[in-house]
Amino acid sequence: MWGFLPAERVGGDVLAQSAGGFFGAIRVWVACWLHSDEATDPEVKRGVFCTRPAIRQWPASLFAEFLGTAVLGACVTALVRGFVEPGAAPWWVGGLMLVVGLALGGTTGFASKLACDLAPRLA
Repeated sequence: MWGFLPAERVGGDVLAQSAGGFFGAIRVWVACWLHSDEATDPEVKRGVFCTRPAIRQWPASLFAEFLGTAVLGACVTALVRGFVEPGAAPWWVGGLMLVVGLALGGTTGFASKLACDLAPRLA
């Protein structure tokens, strides 16, 4: 949308990230197989693989996700467009993700992107 990634690469990138999330979730499931058999609460089992809101309040969750996305989009755009040294941008973006996740992630589980949430749910 902002010209960082050519449009012809978007489909492949989404597919690659989703495949990574899917197979990563399967790897976690295999690693925790015996522990999963012992757990009786389905919410506990599901919590290993995907996020969910702490309290199901859709308007508040939607606002938190919108606000987090807006902050991330604006700040990452500013960072990448030259407000910091090019080699330092990944560190700033990582720190920004941490801050936004800590500030707003508790309400919704902070899925941050489709590949991190939908693909493990499918697995």
